[in-house]
Amino acid sequence: MKKTLISFKNILLRNISWKIASFIMAFAIWFFVMNVVDPMRTETVTFDLQLRNEDGLAAGAMGIHLDNINQLRNQTIQVSARGTGERIDALRDSFVAYIDLSTADIISAVHVRNQNQLRVSVNPSGVPSGIEIIGISPSTVVLQLDAIETVEIEVEVVTSGEVADGFIILPESISVSPSVVSVTGPSNTVGTIESLVVMVAVDDATSSISLTGEVVSPMNAAGTLVPLTHLHIESTVDIEVPVFRRGGVQVLQPQVQASPPEGYGIRYIAWSPQTLDVAGEEGAIEALAPILLSPIPNGYVENHTADFSMIYDLRNYLPQGVFLIDPSRHTISVDVFVEPIVQESFTISRDSFQIMGLSPYVEVITEEITVTLSGLQSAMAEVGNITPTAFLGSLDLTMEGFHEVPFIIGHPNGVSIVGEAPMLVVYIGAQDEEDDEYENDYEGIEEDNLEEDNDEEEEDERD
Repeated sequence: MKKTLISFKNILLRNISWKIASFIMAFAIWFFVMNVVDPMRTETVTFDLQLRNEDGLAAGAMGIHLDNINQLRNQTIQVSARGTGERIDALRDSFVAYIDLSTADIISAVHVRNQNQLRVSVNPSGVPSGIEIIGISPSTVVLQLDAIETVEIEVEVVTSGEVADGFIILPESISVSPSVVSVTGPSNTVGTIESLVVMVAVDDATSSISLTGEVVSPMNAAGTLVPLTHLHIESTVDIEVPVFRRGGVQVLQPQVQASPPEGYGIRYIAWSPQTLDVAGEEGAIEALAPILLSPIPNGYVENHTADFSMIYDLRNYLPQGVFLIDPSRHTISVDVFVEPIVQESFTISRDSFQIMGLSPYVEVITEEITVTLSGLQSAMAEVGNITPTAFLGSLDLTMEGFHEVPFIIGHPNGVSIVGEAPMLVVYIGAQDEEDDEYENDYEGIEEDNLEEDNDEEEEDERD
């Protein structure tokens, strides 16, 4: 063994000077090759920014949402490095520029300092030996931060299409359960949501619609759809959309069972509306009868000397299962118009009498009459010239002496004669026998005239 070691030592020391010279020469050749064939240089290399520990933040595990995460995923980093070409090639393979999204600074910025922006440094990793990093651009990036929150938002059912003719949907009768649901997402997005809309198709429906639907349409105050990105909605709700038969019902005038104070009367009664648009179950609509309002209370009538009004609540008169299509119009206004009663006397001379059936044997004794009319002020204003009319056709002209015939005096509706109608006094004189034939003919003419006058009077009264 000793002899072997001595032999190896002799080999190493043999021609030692030549060996040292060979090593120096080899190093010089390597140095030449490295500096001439592959020299040192500065080069800028582009890398994609790497996001580390992104999963917890993206899922909202820290109660934070990164608004510009898509922008950061596409962010590139420029790295200026110095080294040989071989080393720079190695840099391309191993270098990583990254930001760490799990740092406590992010949580503190949002939940403690109430910041919505945080600037973080871009960190280098995987720098090979022989490479000098001169600069990284950008050296920092800005995180746009937003807190994750959960809010309760009301669900609104919106129908599309038209129900069958003669049917209607009353929006206030639509029910949804639950009426509010939870929405989780970035506060700047969740804060813009005003309602959650569920669409229900009702085309040609004739009966109620029951279904389970999904809330997929968050709407803002302007009625615009809020993007569902990064939002979580508890979306399943039960919906009931009643479909009713529509119809109409007449409202009758309320009755009056008392009179105003003495000297006053009711001119007329007005009420509105007189017809109602209603909806309900088909059988209930078909069985609808006109609504008779309760009589106007006697106390109201007996104590009013001027116009007065009353309000009736229609909800007290609609049968069960029938609804007003417009619930806001649930009252009827009744106006009672009260006027003074006026009396006026008229004196009428013989020249203004109209006497039908006058014969040569009849002498008119009455020279004038006085008639008193009474009625509501507005009706009395319509009284014009009064023409008393007396019909003598019923008189027996053979009965000599004085006779009374009642006057017929025309007057407007709402006006009446006070007391008994005035009488026309006539005297029938003696007749010669030779005039009997004339009288018979005259009576026939008078009867015809009487019938015509009666017809005219009936027509006037109808007018």
